[in-house]
Amino acid sequence: MDSNEKNIYSYLLAATCELNNSLQPYCSEMQYFAGIQSMIDAISHKCNIQEKVYIPVIGGGYASMNKSNQEFLEILSKVLHFNTHKLQLDINVIVYSKLRDEIHITNLL
Repeated sequence: MDSNEKNIYSYLLAATCELNNSLQPYCSEMQYFAGIQSMIDAISHKCNIQEKVYIPVIGGGYASMNKSNQEFLEILSKVLHFNTHKLQLDINVIVYSKLRDEIHITNLL
């Protein structure tokens, strides 16, 4: 990289939760899928082919979705595969080190 070049990073924040009457975050499965699909649509429109995209395993942490991180990885993987015609760039799914014992990427093969 030339000394005059700078790395420019773009970030996309995706939020699919809403608060219920008790002010607890909640996310339905439809909201989750819609959020993932909206993120993919934004990536396909905003990112150039040569760019690399990094996506963490997007889970339901505080949204009470009652799914494991493994299930969230499998859902993310399937939705990304479904949209391969839109995504002509490098997509890298990140598994944080604290989730390594819960998530097994070899199960996706």
